[in-house]
Amino acid sequence: MLRNGIILQFPTGFIRDGATFAPYFLDTRYFGTELYIMQYYEMGFTLSDWVSLSSSLTLNYLVAEEDKAKGTSFLFEAHF
Repeated sequence: MLRNGIILQFPTGFIRDGATFAPYFLDTRYFGTELYIMQYYEMGFTLSDWVSLSSSLTLNYLVAEEDKAKGTSFLFEAHF
């Protein structure tokens, strides 16, 4: 498996001091044994520390080669 991508991170002081916004784009490719999906792209963003507790919110969209698969996901993580 080979995974390449770019993740940028920006401070978002207008939401809360210390909050960050991180958009990303990932390209994942599988090699070797033939699989149903040999490549997929994922794009999304993560918003971290936007509320007073240590937290993150991630939204993403995934699409595979030849539209064999598509998906979205939502993740909220909080540490108390």
